Amino acid sequence: MAPLGPIRPMDTTALLANNEKRVKIRSPDLTPCDFFLWGYVNDKVYVPPMPKTLQALQERIIAAVTDIDGNMLLNVWTELDYRWDMCRVTKGAHIEHLQYVPETW
Repeated sequence: MAPLGPIRPMDTTALLANNEKRVKIRSPDLTPCDFFLWGYVNDKVYVPPMPKTLQALQERIIAAVTDIDGNMLLNVWTELDYRWDMCRVTKGAHIEHLQYVPETW
């Protein structure tokens, strides 16, 4: 597969304007991987001293994911339920600033 060239704003605008299909919008406010997992793993993996090898990086990622316990998952589910409620109440408006803050992660 040939590499893609740079995408310019006008290309994107033209593509969206001429597209007959509706694209489903994906809100990062409503997906647990976006509001919890990626940030959590990133905070656990990229701490000094930085991993110097691919193996060390993989070990840190595995350790970070393995450290997620049932209580954390329950808190994530509570946050997700709250975000769904906020999305319904606000009729789809931005909700990131209305974040539910659990007692502990």
